[in-house]
Amino acid sequence: MRHKAVRFVDAERIDQSVRGLFARPSAGAPHLAAVFVDPAELSFRTFENILPLDFLFEDAALEFELTDRVEVADDACTLSLLLPDTARERLERLDELNLYVPPLNAASRGGDRFIFHSALLAEALTEAVSKALPQPMLDGFSHVNPAFRCNRFEPGDRNFHMHRDTPYYDAARDHVSRYTVLLYLTGGSGGSGEPVLDLAGGAALTE
Repeated sequence: MRHKAVRFVDAERIDQSVRGLFARPSAGAPHLAAVFVDPAELSFRTFENILPLDFLFEDAALEFELTDRVEVADDACTLSLLLPDTARERLERLDELNLYVPPLNAASRGGDRFIFHSALLAEALTEAVSKALPQPMLDGFSHVNPAFRCNRFEPGDRNFHMHRDTPYYDAARDHVSRYTVLLYLTGGSGGSGEPVLDLAGGAALTE
């Protein structure tokens, strides 16, 4: 069976005569229909399935504060994320959308993921980052990339292999990303590991 890669599309893009045959797996995003595609037919422009989820953060108090900065390695630090209950509820709702799919490179990238776009979330994080980081890290800083990868891991899932993140590049604006921002939405006993994140150079996070 060649058509085995799941993609989520706006149901309005499917011919009305067959639209009712497609599953709507997300109660929180009922306008999205699940379709199966042949990975061999994916091109550079369709490889990533980036879902528009700004609607999830509308009318929410996205007032983020980053505190307690700790340097863990050269050009790497951890911070605590403080946010209103409404913003926390919207972030946690991401997990309830039932939009996770295995990554195409599942042999080296464990767990499940989906990719979404939210300008509202990026704007709130841009403001928080601008206030929290020291000026040397902010030199040339423009904004937080509004395309987010939401990952979920269950016990027994494969680990991510050691890798170097590919920078985001916007040729039209001459923008290139210099840092990766990771937001851990699970805390306490559910957010610990040996380690949670292993950084090149010997630094590791256990919580």
